[in-house]
Amino acid sequence: MTLKEYHCPRWRELPSIPLYMDQVLSVVEDALSPVCGAGVATAATVNSYVKAKLVNPPEKKKYDRRHIARLILMYLFKRVLSMAEIKAVMDALFDGEDEACYNRFCAALEQGLAGDEVADCPPLCAAAIRACCGKLQVEQLLHEDEVGRIK
Repeated sequence: MTLKEYHCPRWRELPSIPLYMDQVLSVVEDALSPVCGAGVATAATVNSYVKAKLVNPPEKKKYDRRHIARLILMYLFKRVLSMAEIKAVMDALFDGEDEACYNRFCAALEQGLAGDEVADCPPLCAAAIRACCGKLQVEQLLHEDEVGRIK
């Protein structure tokens, strides 16, 4: 799959029931492995995001859509941004209802990965998405070059 074909799961495609950590990691991994490769999500990282207050603590050890949506964003942004920068972007992005804000991010990410202008986002978020897309594009090109040399 190419980056241009990537579909970031929308809010309604995320599990509607609260999940335990291992289930959350599986959902996040499924969402990101097409663009980031396998082994992206770890419990240690999720716990550090909770400790840093980038994600609310789970309720009774279960995570809901809000948690999963924010984790998907953070795992993408951590490739190019510091924790403080991620927090600032998240604060700018989630300026209203979580579902609409997350879906707006997904659409903007897909636009960026397709090589289109990132639209309908606050400037800080658009810049972060462009940086993330650029990093993913570099990684894909390097991978294609490696595969090409192996053949």
